[in-house]
Amino acid sequence: MIQNLTEISGGEVIISYHFFRSDNIKDSIDNLLRDLLQKALPQSSQLPQLAIQYHKKFGRSVRTPTEKLWEVLVATKTPANSIYIVLDGLDEFHSVNKLFPYIHRLTEAGIKVLVASRNLPTIHSQLCDASRPISATKVELHAQDEDIGVYVEERMRNDCVIDHDDIPLEIKNDVLAGIVQAADGS
Repeated sequence: MIQNLTEISGGEVIISYHFFRSDNIKDSIDNLLRDLLQKALPQSSQLPQLAIQYHKKFGRSVRTPTEKLWEVLVATKTPANSIYIVLDGLDEFHSVNKLFPYIHRLTEAGIKVLVASRNLPTIHSQLCDASRPISATKVELHAQDEDIGVYVEERMRNDCVIDHDDIPLEIKNDVLAGIVQAADGS
């Protein structure tokens, strides 16, 4: 896949991603940035001068200012490369409103950002705001009952305290039916 992207873009392709989870209390904008940089920088054939400069100043300190981390991420984008960032589960991020200006900054720098989220009005209005130079496409996806069933079955088999074979079939079916109904395609 990356080889095909390289052929399309005609240059170096850098892909970074972050998955938000509502139960991850460590998710912060700083940790998001560190995660994105940790995945993006090794893919770059040339480390941005700004990254080298800040490394000399701050070292591997967790106290590197947020603004400096954003500057390094933006500086990773050059005319010779394409950068794609995937932010999955954006609706699960507790500081999502503080993140929107940074997402706009990335797109203004020519970095392509793919956001996966439930369709919430706040997120939709921020990402599809006509006054911003951002191109947004809404794609609706719905989980199929069969996919949910495979997932639930796997979780019951691997994560359950009780041995999977000891759970009566009727209870397994009730659990599955309840989850499928609650999921309602999402």
